[in-house]
Amino acid sequence: MPADLLYRIVDEPSPSPWKKAVVRPFWPWLAMALAGTWLAVPWFIVNALALGSPTRRREIALAAAVPVLMVLVVVGAQLLFGLSEGRVPYVLVAVRFAKLLAGYVLFTWQARAFQLHEHFGGDGRNGVLVLMVGFMLREKVLKGLGDVSPFLLLGGL
Repeated sequence: MPADLLYRIVDEPSPSPWKKAVVRPFWPWLAMALAGTWLAVPWFIVNALALGSPTRRREIALAAAVPVLMVLVVVGAQLLFGLSEGRVPYVLVAVRFAKLLAGYVLFTWQARAFQLHEHFGGDGRNGVLVLMVGFMLREKVLKGLGDVSPFLLLGGL
């Protein structure tokens, strides 16, 4: 049958060799909130590739931009208001908000692809173990990153 006569769903996930690594997008988003971007960003990227979603390039670009976005929030606050000791907690609230907002956008993009993945017979792994291990390792990872640069510390918030 000619290829132009075949019906194809535009949003249908493309087959991926990593399909065993697919998790519900809820788990990487929860990792973003509880463990930090050091775990969530790579997890979102792996999940995007494993799902084979049509928006995976956007997902990967946004996930990779999250640490940059967090640094831009701090630099913007420094330029606009100055970072006195009393303002730092408020800036960190803005950083966390930006991080969680980007994570929520990634979650919604991947949720659509995951629903189609499930519809076509795929299943998702449970990510609670990775989340728990990441949550327990959070402090050690942040201490290791803190020696490199104060900006890398933001990646763990």
